[in-house]
Amino acid sequence: MSTKFLNNLDILRSKIAFKLLGKPRPLLLKEQPEINFEHGILCISGDFELAWAWRYDRNKSNPQKMALQERKNIPTILSKLDELNLPITWAIVGHLFLERCSRINGVPHPDMPRPDYFKNDYWEFKKGDWYDFDPCSDFKSAPDWYAPDLIEKILNSKVRHEIACHSFSHIGFNGKYCPSKLAEAELNECEQAMAKYNIKPVSMVFPGDEAGYFELLARYGYKCVRYFPFANFEIAKPIKLKEGLWAILSSSNIVPDDTWDSGYILWRLKKYLDKTAEKKALCHFWFHPSIPEIRIKEVLFPILEYCAKKRDEGLLDIMTMREVGEFMDTRCSIPDTRHKSK
Repeated sequence: MSTKFLNNLDILRSKIAFKLLGKPRPLLLKEQPEINFEHGILCISGDFELAWAWRYDRNKSNPQKMALQERKNIPTILSKLDELNLPITWAIVGHLFLERCSRINGVPHPDMPRPDYFKNDYWEFKKGDWYDFDPCSDFKSAPDWYAPDLIEKILNSKVRHEIACHSFSHIGFNGKYCPSKLAEAELNECEQAMAKYNIKPVSMVFPGDEAGYFELLARYGYKCVRYFPFANFEIAKPIKLKEGLWAILSSSNIVPDDTWDSGYILWRLKKYLDKTAEKKALCHFWFHPSIPEIRIKEVLFPILEYCAKKRDEGLLDIMTMREVGEFMDTRCSIPDTRHKSK
């Protein structure tokens, strides 16, 4: 059978499941705050990683190719966000804030602890040193590993975007391979790198959705995390974790399947927004700025335009993760029973 036929069959199965299961499904729990939203709320986050995300990719993606594609895409995306007046949360790997770094006694970042070898759904780190790929150079010589120029573009945008933490070296906060001393070092290194830009992050986006160390995040002043402890629910109000953080669900990747055609993806995403507006819930889309240009043209920009349309119709409020946390803090009391995080 042809690839096209199999892809069409996969889309048909997905459409049937989407309709039979009533997706996107809203989640109603006693742990959710007793507050009624005036409108639906949309949050969008972009995982800004360049080559760091692809070093140990199990699909053998080329880190440099992905990084250079991302570099090409980000100015175009920023222009569109300016045009539509849409603020988003940029979750940025901390190393990208550096203009340069160098080896000390032949070792990259010798003060940083290293993770244990591990394998998960996305990455496989099984040999060598965690920083073997780090060029220990500067952003002009190795623009795939540093991005102070692009960060300046974000900060100088007409729209006031949020800068969130995405760890320093793109490591998941999973205690099986990321010990607490490494998680803390990652946060500390990010804090120092961002301080040069007068940024104090309050939102955390975990690489690979490998969430953990919530108490540590609270100690470092974080308020929000992109994380959701319930599977198979797509839209919901944020939940207050026992550590005091707001857990803002991850609803859908803007390009959830590389094999699906753009028309079907766009149809699904619009369903999310329509249901969010109808139920006055919260939807959180996320994306990789390294997606192919065709997906930006056929999916990302059309859904951003649809978001702006819904906002202009008074059906959606569009907020960054920080703004969602501030909104929740000022408009509701914390439930007596807080949800237990991992």
